[in-house]
Amino acid sequence: MENYKNILDGFLKETSFILIDLVQKGDKNNAILEIFLDKKENFSIDELAVVNKNLWKYLEERNLEKGISKIVVSSPGAENPLKYFWQMKKHIGREFEIKMKNGETVTGKFDEISNFENEEILIQIKEKKEIKSVKVLFRDILEAKIKLSFKK
Repeated sequence: MENYKNILDGFLKETSFILIDLVQKGDKNNAILEIFLDKKENFSIDELAVVNKNLWKYLEERNLEKGISKIVVSSPGAENPLKYFWQMKKHIGREFEIKMKNGETVTGKFDEISNFENEEILIQIKEKKEIKSVKVLFRDILEAKIKLSFKK
């Protein structure tokens, strides 16, 4: 797995995408790689298709594709926790569940970035019938996940 990560890091240096997660399924002779990428700017599924195509070409040119039967390039999706502060900016206005390093869990709407330099975010939390704002430092977050809502 580490070998695939090193290969991806080399490939991604020439793009604006950042590796969020790499999942290997199958065995070393029949590997399926699920590659989750993100970048600071918004992007389309078409861009991910180009990355997938270029990655295969990159592997073939270096004779590194042996043992890989399939590559799936995707954006992280809501089930994957956010790894970087810059990802938070893309999700202002969404509901989050945040597990803090101190063991506390904060659930609420990500309202704004109150201090970009200190990586401070503002979360609106509903307690009973009251809404209060809580400042959270990104460095104190253990895991931040988007909560999907299917309400209209």
